[in-house]
Amino acid sequence: MKTHNYNNYRDHRTKERKRSLKMVAIFVVVGIMIIGGGVWWYVASHKGAVLQKTIQVADNVLKLDQLDESTREKFGVIQDIANAMLAQDDVVRRYMILLQNNLELRPGGGFLGQYAVIEVKNGEILSYKVEDSNILDSTYQSDRLLPLSLQKYLSDTKKMKFRDSNYSPNYPENVTDALHFYALAGQDANFDGVFAVNASLFEDILTITGPITATEKNYEDYGEFASDGGLMKLQKLVEEPVFRSDERKKCEKPLREAKVPVDDPRWKACQYDAVGKKMKLMDHGEEIARKNILNAIAKEMIPKLIKVDKVEPLIVMVTKNLADKDIQMWFKDEKLQQLAKSESWTGEVDDSWDGDYVMISDANVGALKSDFYMRRNMEYKVDFTGKSAEANDAAAGRMVRYISDDVKEKVMSGTFVTDLPLATARMTYKNTATEASYFNMDYHSFTRLYVPEGSKWYVREWFEAPGLDNNVFGNKQVYGYKFDVLLGDTIPTMLQYTLPSRITEDGYKLKIQKQSGIGTIPLTVTVIGSDGKKYTKDVQFEHDMIFELKNTGNGKELVIVE
Repeated sequence: MKTHNYNNYRDHRTKERKRSLKMVAIFVVVGIMIIGGGVWWYVASHKGAVLQKTIQVADNVLKLDQLDESTREKFGVIQDIANAMLAQDDVVRRYMILLQNNLELRPGGGFLGQYAVIEVKNGEILSYKVEDSNILDSTYQSDRLLPLSLQKYLSDTKKMKFRDSNYSPNYPENVTDALHFYALAGQDANFDGVFAVNASLFEDILTITGPITATEKNYEDYGEFASDGGLMKLQKLVEEPVFRSDERKKCEKPLREAKVPVDDPRWKACQYDAVGKKMKLMDHGEEIARKNILNAIAKEMIPKLIKVDKVEPLIVMVTKNLADKDIQMWFKDEKLQQLAKSESWTGEVDDSWDGDYVMISDANVGALKSDFYMRRNMEYKVDFTGKSAEANDAAAGRMVRYISDDVKEKVMSGTFVTDLPLATARMTYKNTATEASYFNMDYHSFTRLYVPEGSKWYVREWFEAPGLDNNVFGNKQVYGYKFDVLLGDTIPTMLQYTLPSRITEDGYKLKIQKQSGIGTIPLTVTVIGSDGKKYTKDVQFEHDMIFELKNTGNGKELVIVE
């Protein structure tokens, strides 16, 4: 009897493991889809072989128990979500995938250039489509304006559309906006789930498969696509010829309208760029055909992913991307939504946190794909002595400014002191590109800094006086400001502000939430006690983190609370 019960349990767990691996496969396929429709073409032409093969390897994987405890627990949650999404109940479920290119950063991840709609029944993909957001946006008139703060910096449009649906760092808000505009375009916006996937997942997959070289005819000379820079290489191969063609067409258009004779030397001048390289004209069909490289990459990539020895790395990769907000989830079913939320996979700004809080949210405004070249370094300090306001030092290249002349005078004389905790939020930006191209330029960001409600700024550096919005996300307020980072330059943006009196040294806790799409950045957190003693923690900032100033056997210590 015991053997029978054990076998039933084992069979049950095997089925759940198969189902979960299938879910991992779907996440991965969705992730690769960020580069275009090539993967879906591959899946369709192979009659579901991708998912079926991934399930088959489950029988041969015996080492999943070697995963660390945290990953096993998260994999268990994926199992529960998989059971619901892939239920064998003859119900057709619809999912939308927001494809976000975080080489062009948005508060919710990256530029929302494409989206996919997938229908699933009994765990199998029934249908799919991958569409361009701009095409969708051309089919309706928007009924919403962009936030005034963004209108100021986006001169080409004042209206918000589907492609702008991720201008909030709070993913549920982005889902609401996306579904609103999708319905406004006359489409069926009734979805069981909406996922956002950042383009950086492509390079994470290349870390597992190793470099990919397209062997299909016409693509052998493209070289390999590796985890370090493979996404930008792919983007350049697909888009640069199109940009060059457009540049030539723009040059030739006034000549054509003026009926300039074809032997006029200006026609020939339009054929070449600034360095004398010829720009080939492309028609619409040729532009679309440029994306065929995606099919060739899919042919090489997917067979490598569905090997037995790749299952564990896939599970680790998917759980990490969920934790890092490079995959974000939303479900119509409240139980599923709460399950995903329990693991912080829903990309929500924490509106119930009552301690110290900070989140920095960047929006690339008109700087093309320059985020590929941007490097960030974050520092956060809270000083319970209230004495660490920073003085300007023009000789050192600093551009520190103050809320008033009175504050400036006190800071410069060393007499500025506040009875409230003084916080310093600093993000240093380095533009590693040294010249402009079709894909990058000087960096421009409209940034929002979320802090506890009741904070008040006194000192700023490298940006204009910040705007302020109160009563956001429960008990927070947000400062908004724009700055520019020239090619090859580095600037340390900084804001110093007092915290509300409810933030005290006794029992001090700090939550820092991470923006989707920024990758891993160095973070230094410093707490200066009322006695002047410093407590510092240096970490790699990959996901939301909580810090606590805690009494230990060795006195106070700044610890990370997982």
